[in-house]
Amino acid sequence: MNWTKFLIDSSKISAIYSDKLPLLESTVLHDVVLSRDGPKLILRLDLFEFPESPPQKWVKLGFNRVQIQLTALNIQNLKIEGLGTECMCNISIHSENKVLFIKILGEEIKIEFTSEFLILNKISAYLDNGKNTGHP
Repeated sequence: MNWTKFLIDSSKISAIYSDKLPLLESTVLHDVVLSRDGPKLILRLDLFEFPESPPQKWVKLGFNRVQIQLTALNIQNLKIEGLGTECMCNISIHSENKVLFIKILGEEIKIEFTSEFLILNKISAYLDNGKNTGHP
């Protein structure tokens, strides 16, 4: 499923991943931040797939993991169940009548909500030694 089509602006992630856009499967969820302004929900997560042709800066620094920050605006119908220290999960998004239905599902956590807008705020990379992220 091409989740990037739900972003207000997908140019950042398209520039990094080109035609082979990453899935939101086996992501590692680091943070869920709620804000009354919007109201909004901010997710910080690691993508499982690293780009085939990453930026040269990432190559030079030996980075092997991409981390993104997604912001969902005007959230409603929020449900959160569970919490854990290693939240590997799959994220699904679909749209009905201009409303996004977002579900985050892992062994330790389940989050569901609706949103009007989805923004990719940040995309970065780092060296993942496998100790803290849950990825192999």
